[in-house]
Amino acid sequence: MKKVIFTILTIVVISQLFGNELSQPDPDLTKRITAFIQYTSEYRFGNDLKEGDEVVYKIEGIKDDPVFGVHILKVIDKNEKTTTILEIFEGNKLFVEFTNDTKKVIKIWGFDIEGGEHNLELLSFNEIEKVLGINESNIAEIQKFIEWDYVTTNNQRTADGEAINCKSLKLRIKKNELSKNIQDVLIKLQEIDKIVLSDEVPKLLPLVPVAVLNLDKKNLLSRDNAGFVSNKNLKLKSFIKN
Repeated sequence: MKKVIFTILTIVVISQLFGNELSQPDPDLTKRITAFIQYTSEYRFGNDLKEGDEVVYKIEGIKDDPVFGVHILKVIDKNEKTTTILEIFEGNKLFVEFTNDTKKVIKIWGFDIEGGEHNLELLSFNEIEKVLGINESNIAEIQKFIEWDYVTTNNQRTADGEAINCKSLKLRIKKNELSKNIQDVLIKLQEIDKIVLSDEVPKLLPLVPVAVLNLDKKNLLSRDNAGFVSNKNLKLKSFIKN
C-alpha cells in the first residue's frame, strides 16, 4: 500500500513539469504528456458538452496577467462522432479530439508559447500504464482504504457575478489498516487539493491542475457530470454553458 501511495505522489510531482513540456522535445516527457491526456480523458469531459461551451479560470497568486494568469478550456468543434477541446495555459495551446461515445482520444496536437507546432503520437493502453507507472489495480487498491463523499450544505461560489450551487469532496478513511502517518498524509493532501464542483458548469477539467492531481478519484469523477469550480490553485472566473 505504501508503494501505491508513493507511486501516486510521484506522478503528481512529475506532472507539475507539464507547463514547460510542450516546448521541450524530450521524447520521454512527450510520452508522459500523451499518456496523461489519454488516461484522464474519460473523466475530464462532460457527457452533454456543446460547441461553444467554455470555462475560464483565474490562477491564484498571479494578478492581471492575460497569459500566465488564466487557464481556459473551450469546445471548439462537435459533430456526430467526435468533440474537439482547446486548452490554453501559460501561452500554450493544446488541442484534444475524442470520441463522443467513449471519450477515447483520437488526436492530440498543439502550439507552444513560441508558436512551435507539436503533434503527439498516441499510445496503446499498455504503453500508457507503463509510462505512468500506475494501473487500474493500483487505483482499486487505494479505493479499498479511502472514499470521497460529497458535501453540499451551504456550498456556493460566485462566477461572473452570479452565485452557483456547488459541492465539494471530503476524504473518508474506510479502514484502519493504514498507519497513522499515511492517514495524516492523506488528510493533508485533501486540504492541499480540495476540489469544488458544480452541476451548473460545463465539465471541462484542466489537465494538470485538476485531472492529474485527482487520479485517485477517477471512478467517481467519471460518473459525475459536474464541472470544476475551484481548488487551491484555480478559481472559476467565468463560463459559458449552451
